[in-house]
Amino acid sequence: MENTQKSRTETYEFIGKLAVILYSQRIVMSLSELNKTLKYKNFEPYGNYRGLGQGLTAACNYWDKKEKDEGLLPVTHNAIANVFVDRKGDSAWMNY
Repeated sequence: MENTQKSRTETYEFIGKLAVILYSQRIVMSLSELNKTLKYKNFEPYGNYRGLGQGLTAACNYWDKKEKDEGLLPVTHNAIANVFVDRKGDSAWMNY
């Protein structure tokens, strides 16, 4: 169980850092590309859009709490919410 939680935390950290980099350059990324990137970087891919959407929501919540706890501006969780899009180009984290 501890390994699973560590893996999730590492995935959330990666998603957040990737989102900030992409957001700073005004780039959006589709869920399918995010899944390919996670697999390429040896993170466990989420599989389908529903799983990815739920993973993004979890990453958003993780960064929201982390930024509040550390007294930081809400940059990362906002970047996640705006960078990753579904097939229609809409923000993907709220859809699932």
